[in-house]
Amino acid sequence: MSAELDSQLKKTKEEFERAVDHLQKELSRVRTGKASTNILESVMVNY
Repeated sequence: MSAELDSQLKKTKEEFERAVDHLQKELSRVRTGKASTNILESVMVNY
């Protein structure tokens, strides 16, 4: 049982680390103050 629990804890820890990394990336895009064209970098438009 202990080995199974350790395995699950390791998997969960890795998932949380990826989630935190993703959140940090998304929050780095948030800007306050003066408007900038950089906010549109990730916007894709079909034409």
